[in-house]
Amino acid sequence: MLVPGSHARWDTDLEQDVRLERSGHCSWEDLPSATAFDLYPGDILIFSAHMLHRGTYEGNNGRLSLDLMLGKPHPQVPMTLDSEELPTRVELASVRHPRWYMHAERLLADPRS
Repeated sequence: MLVPGSHARWDTDLEQDVRLERSGHCSWEDLPSATAFDLYPGDILIFSAHMLHRGTYEGNNGRLSLDLMLGKPHPQVPMTLDSEELPTRVELASVRHPRWYMHAERLLADPRS
């Protein structure tokens, strides 16, 4: 679920209430401005980390995914990339388009790259 355009504006009152679980709302509630879509093995989703987003996995417990969220890093937010979450060299050999994984490895080695 993504809320198109939310990365370029402030939250609406409802979006903020749902996100922060205020005024009787819960974070899992659907937002009227949200777009939901199916992803299948092999699909890739790239979006701004500043966009309102939420994964929905009901009925799809077997799907493994790599979510790439792009955005401007904030100096006070620690890097959350963990080498344990990246494919091993053996696994990487079977990935058809490994460029993003390889870039992640470079970031771990040198965060300024």
